[in-house]
Amino acid sequence: MRHRSKALAMACAMALGGWAHGQVGMFDGNVDVGSPGDPSIVGTTTVNEFDVYSVTGGGSDWWSDGEHAQFAYMPLSGEFRLEADVKWTSDPPNDWAKAGLAIRNNLTDLKTVNFFNALVKPSRNGTSLQWRQQADWGMGNSDSWVSTLPFKLAIQLTYLAGQPYVTGFRDRGTGWRQTGNPVLAKNLSTDFYVGLAVTSHDNGRVDTAEFSNVTFAEPVAPSVPTVRASTQTVVDPKWFKDDGFNITTMSRPRKEDGSWAGDWNYGEMVNLLATGQQNGYATPAPVAGGTRSQKAKNVNLFDSGEDWEEYPGGSGNWRPYKLSGAFANDQTFPAIDKFQQPVADPFPMGVEVTGEWWRVQGDGDDDNDFATSATGYIQLTKGYHMIGANSDDGTIIWIGGVELARTGEWKGADNQDFLFYVEADGIYTFAAAQFEGGGGASFELHDIDDPANRMLLNNGSGMKVGAIPEPATMGLLALGALGLVSRRRKA
Repeated sequence: MRHRSKALAMACAMALGGWAHGQVGMFDGNVDVGSPGDPSIVGTTTVNEFDVYSVTGGGSDWWSDGEHAQFAYMPLSGEFRLEADVKWTSDPPNDWAKAGLAIRNNLTDLKTVNFFNALVKPSRNGTSLQWRQQADWGMGNSDSWVSTLPFKLAIQLTYLAGQPYVTGFRDRGTGWRQTGNPVLAKNLSTDFYVGLAVTSHDNGRVDTAEFSNVTFAEPVAPSVPTVRASTQTVVDPKWFKDDGFNITTMSRPRKEDGSWAGDWNYGEMVNLLATGQQNGYATPAPVAGGTRSQKAKNVNLFDSGEDWEEYPGGSGNWRPYKLSGAFANDQTFPAIDKFQQPVADPFPMGVEVTGEWWRVQGDGDDDNDFATSATGYIQLTKGYHMIGANSDDGTIIWIGGVELARTGEWKGADNQDFLFYVEADGIYTFAAAQFEGGGGASFELHDIDDPANRMLLNNGSGMKVGAIPEPATMGLLALGALGLVSRRRKA
């Protein structure tokens, strides 16, 4: 990489004690990033004679609505790794106050491409790697909650298969651990800014974190989930058909007295999809007109969650402008509603409506407490691939019996992308499971070769998925390794 020498030269100069301090120690300057009045209290960055940085920042948050924080920065380009010991010296009242190492495309835009590996408030005990892969998009995140606080963080940019990826690391005194998957950084500028950032997550106050042993180091090879050649199915490629997924939905069961049969989380979701039961109670029968399972070329499901805006002119009426998820022409969840493709939406996009405008689902309801599996076989080539999930709530993905991706459990709809490596060309079992708790519900699976060039999985020339390859006797293999076989029941 032609720019790597810049970061390495910095590291060498610091190790030799020959670093020429800039405006704030090794950093060119410091600035409050955000919007006018947010942060409302001016932040500061200072450095003492021991090269310990004290960063005081306010701001409402560093998240989807923008990055509001104090940022000590330097310009950089190419591969690098920045490390620092981080600790709070104030006691932030907000659980999502953040202090850590950040990358930003620029110093001015409110919602620019950025990556932030942050220590969160001590009461939350953990770190959060957060990212905005394209300007004005929402933020993604990968969290690590632990019993004792991490005290050392690192953020790095490296190239994998010719593409730039950002990876976060934390160390609690037992060695470096990677936080989540590397995140594609294709929209990061050639020249960007790296540094220290603090947000109080409360625009009415500031909080302070201390950064010591701030140093550049040689980047390390990030780890990515690997699909082993040994997990291939014994399927002749000539029988493979990229006809899509077997999609199955099951509702959370109740006891005779109407109470829930058990807790509702990822573990219970997997058990329900595997057995059709929870603590001995069977999942309810599909609704009238619904089916337990449905075959579909893509996973693009929707129950509720349309976004609305006031109709131009301030009429007081409203119109829907975006479905929950990245793609329109959604299907309904089988077993939850009568299966429809696309969703029978009584309020088309952009049309002015009055009255109960929040009732936008296929059957005019808002279904909660269910789980959905999408299973089949996936044909993959050797090398790196990226798969994405946009769901409300969370999603887990397995290939070849190996868990490759897990989003947050209780969450809204947003794009979360996961890099993985395949050891050999072949056909592998595929399964994904979507967890629905409450509120909006949607489930999409994506094939990504660029954050701005995503498509529904099975629509492009890359990864192909087939529901049941021939001969038909091979069909049950797809879920056997996962224990996610959905037992068919008579409705």
